[in-house]
Amino acid sequence: MRSLPPGILRPPGALATLGILALLAGCATTGEQDPISRQQRLRFQQTVHTAEQLLATGDFPRAAVRLREAQSDFYYAEHSPSAPERARTLAVKAQKDAESAVLEMSPRPGRGLALRAPSHHHK
Repeated sequence: MRSLPPGILRPPGALATLGILALLAGCATTGEQDPISRQQRLRFQQTVHTAEQLLATGDFPRAAVRLREAQSDFYYAEHSPSAPERARTLAVKAQKDAESAVLEMSPRPGRGLALRAPSHHHK
């Protein structure tokens, strides 16, 4: 076994300490660069919750697909720290898609009126 020249050896914990410091610094900078705000996350979660409640009331296949795609986009946005601008754009798109799904399933005034026969009132 060869021995290392004097001065090359480091204290046993120096490399481990350096690794931990680098890891902590990386975590600290990642947290500051979170492209999706807490408020945006909560709003999306509330929209998804509303959509899921509406899905339970009827058959809305297009809205269900739109909601699944929105959830997938938002998940991807949350897990894309290396592309913060793309993540923000994707999160906004996901929110709009989830809201569209809710609107598609929401009862609209006058929606059923076209199906009714006109009533004739005679005096």
